[in-house]
Amino acid sequence: MISIQMRKPIIVLFILIIGIILIGWAAKTIHTSNVEAKYSTPNNLKDIQQDLTNWQNRGDEEHNTTLIKVVHLGKSDTYIAFFNSESDVLGIATMKEGPNKKLRIVNSQYGDGIVKYYGVNTDKGSYGIVIGKSLDKQIHFIRVELQNDPLKFTVQVPEDDYFITVKKLPKGVSSKKFADLYLFDKNNKEINPN
Repeated sequence: MISIQMRKPIIVLFILIIGIILIGWAAKTIHTSNVEAKYSTPNNLKDIQQDLTNWQNRGDEEHNTTLIKVVHLGKSDTYIAFFNSESDVLGIATMKEGPNKKLRIVNSQYGDGIVKYYGVNTDKGSYGIVIGKSLDKQIHFIRVELQNDPLKFTVQVPEDDYFITVKKLPKGVSSKKFADLYLFDKNNKEINPN
């Protein structure tokens, strides 16, 4: 039989262990709740469309956006939602994937023009993204020349009404946010969309 003097340390140790377990469980529950609140959009087109609509309508104006395509940037935690507005303005929403495999929009960009370039940073490097309208499927490829950096590359344009192309940029690119775009037809003749 265990003496009373031996029982006290065992009881204290037992209470301490139970307390640590309860604190760990509470911390995990709070962390999981925070992750679920922050990353709440399931990774499917219907839910991304709804989240995009809610995101674009945060202000006083109502915007009707149509999700065109979602692209995962390599093996990164970043996805790009390519969309079109009711006034035929193209844009992208950058989404991050959380530890629960759900998404959240971190920013969106859009503007006028037939083609647009966006530079996006991810946890696995930087990407150049070109979006656009096909101009009756005349555009065959686009030459991208980064501003303030010597990097130039070309992207093939799919034969769709709207397109998004993604290019992983090499490490060390000093300025990836802005680029000049040159459009070419299948005969390598430059197209001036103006």
